[in-house]
Amino acid sequence: MPDESPPSAADNAPIALAAAPEPAVATTRKNKVRIIVSIDPDLLAALDSLARYKGLSRAGTISLACADLIDRGRRQCHG
Repeated sequence: MPDESPPSAADNAPIALAAAPEPAVATTRKNKVRIIVSIDPDLLAALDSLARYKGLSRAGTISLACADLIDRGRRQCHG
């Protein structure tokens, strides 16, 4: 039986983002930018565990987490 509680993420784990070079062949997905991410191994394990729990891909989980972080930041800035 799978664990019913979502995994906890590591706090203050270092994350570095960089734009990856554009692929030589156009992809079928529109409006997406490929990036390279360096992430703490423990945070990555927690991310992968959460993705499995939610039935999402790693990339989908990262995208949703980023969207949520940005949304919360906007709400804090704009009341």
